Amino acid sequence: RYGERYLEALKDEVIASIQEMQTETQYKKYLQLPMSIGEKGINWKDSSHATVVLMAILSAIVLIGIWWGVDNDLVKRNKERDQLLRLDYSEFVSKLQLLISSGMTLRGALERMEADYKLNLKEGEKEKYVYEELRICLKRLRDGASEAEVYIMFGNRIGQMSYKKLMTLLVQNLKKGTRGLVEALNYEAKVAFEERKHLLDK
Repeated sequence: RYGERYLEALKDEVIASIQEMQTETQYKKYLQLPMSIGEKGINWKDSSHATVVLMAILSAIVLIGIWWGVDNDLVKRNKERDQLLRLDYSEFVSKLQLLISSGMTLRGALERMEADYKLNLKEGEKEKYVYEELRICLKRLRDGASEAEVYIMFGNRIGQMSYKKLMTLLVQNLKKGTRGLVEALNYEAKVAFEERKHLLDK
């Protein structure tokens, strides 16, 4: 009982001392806590430090989780994009070959392919990466860039060797005209068709 009364009295003294310090520091930006009660010193511990550390750790875990999820989603989308571009290559080369064989210029054939794609979109077909890249590059061409620059840009934006090889072929034939291009595209279309069959059989 004596110990309980002593502790109760000590608690009252501490509260009274804190209230006194609060009155003295009411116009300051912080509350100064008493460092002693009578002849006894008081050691104050900041429990908020542990809370701050815990919150920092939890925040880091959440951020890592978000980053991991976004990164995985990006990898998945890039993989899907690459696969679809490979599958669409055969169709892209075949269309280009047919249009140029009909007497169109290279630029005219590509613009016709873009126009057909826009019409397909209006009719409800899904977007295709290869034609979206074509639209970007043809806009650059209309803005004044050279054909050679735009075709190389097209291949680089897609990033796959087959498209880069095709664009290099087109650039090489800009000065020669379409005379030798039809045969080259015919061969490329056959190779692309076999590659597409191989991809679908996997």
